[in-house]
Amino acid sequence: MKKGLCVLWALFFVFASAALAEEGAFLPGETAAAAAGDRFWILPEAEDTLLARFSQDGVTAAERAEEIRSLVSGEDAVYYLCKTGGAWAIAGRKNTSRWEVMPLEAGREAACLSKRGENFFLLLDGQLHIVYPEAGLALKLADAPMTEYVLVGDEVYYISAEEPVASSASAPEGEISAAVGRLYRMNLSTGSRTALTESGASDLRLVGETLYFHNYADAYVQGTGEDARLAGRLYQMNLSTGEIQPAAADYDWDYLAWPGGLLLRRQEGLFWSDAMGETILIPLPEDALAALAGDAVAVYLPGEGAFHLYDLTGALLW
Repeated sequence: MKKGLCVLWALFFVFASAALAEEGAFLPGETAAAAAGDRFWILPEAEDTLLARFSQDGVTAAERAEEIRSLVSGEDAVYYLCKTGGAWAIAGRKNTSRWEVMPLEAGREAACLSKRGENFFLLLDGQLHIVYPEAGLALKLADAPMTEYVLVGDEVYYISAEEPVASSASAPEGEISAAVGRLYRMNLSTGSRTALTESGASDLRLVGETLYFHNYADAYVQGTGEDARLAGRLYQMNLSTGEIQPAAADYDWDYLAWPGGLLLRRQEGLFWSDAMGETILIPLPEDALAALAGDAVAVYLPGEGAFHLYDLTGALLW
């Protein structure tokens, strides 16, 4: 038995090392994704979650489940986490075809599905795992509890779920505070880790050599009254130099980042941000949702139940 376990662990380290060294873009799970000419969006409903398939011709309900998370764009299909009967599974979908990539162990909580090359990664009970669907295995890569992550080579940048740091800011109603996990970098080959921020961080997104995040060392209050909440200003880190600096001069409700630019979601809509300043690109009502779906910006208007698609210059496609 002991010999068998040694062989299993040896195989794990061989395959995991190859996977971590593999070239290829890190593809995180998002609320919207595109593949093979189809665009999908995860939308919450009253009692379950809807995976909507939308196009210029309209919208169809691709799937409903107890919960759906982390849409990942593959080369010719999208992948996501789906919960039915209290158990999670990784599912794949292309056009109207749907299949189960791999069921996950019952009783475990799954989140943050991602893909790099041929390999899937996710958080199981808050710990990073690599997934081998053909073998039906999900093997743990790190013991550190985390809430979100991005992979760069054999390193993981993540928000720690351990010992969150308290941040606060003043508002007319009084001081608003929140406890948020710090940003860390861990080498998955050696297990060594480094804290990159003293205060909390959230909403990691990786674009090339730039890591974006909301930094609670620069905290402020969004909203008023019962809607008041603490937020962190948008910052960026150069992964080559480790330099951290503000990425935007003002607030944002959310942001969309890709190699060609940065869009900031504000009350009036989506603002284009670059070295020349900020200009509104796509005016939107306050309740509108916006997300990147492939090489375009998808917008959902809940009041109308309508979907629209814009190119990355802000031109309406449909």
